[in-house]
Amino acid sequence: MFINQPIENRRVAETEIDGEHCWVSTVFLGLDYNYNRTGEPVLFETMAFGGPLDEETDRYCTWAEAERGHEEMVTKCRKAIAQVNAIAKAANEFSGVAQKVEQHAVNVDVAGSNPAPGAKSQE
Repeated sequence: MFINQPIENRRVAETEIDGEHCWVSTVFLGLDYNYNRTGEPVLFETMAFGGPLDEETDRYCTWAEAERGHEEMVTKCRKAIAQVNAIAKAANEFSGVAQKVEQHAVNVDVAGSNPAPGAKSQE
């Protein structure tokens, strides 16, 4: 039975996304995952491992669909990683600004004897 073959014999494609601890694997399942029993048999699966789309899965009927689906999943993973990295960068930048504002507030006398630049005196 083909399902007993090593994964290397059933792999359609495998892509590691550099430096992101994420990889995408597409394999021939060897079993029909079309539980509706209508239409074509669903014999291939793509899954992301690690990264923001960890365990996201798509399934296909043909080898050609599986190859296209693999590339689409790789693209989705790269976009998701880029979005997460952009959010993390913005959060770090905001954190730095917030720390500067907080430090400035500490340096300003709350009683008004040392008002912030541009503030009106309470005399």
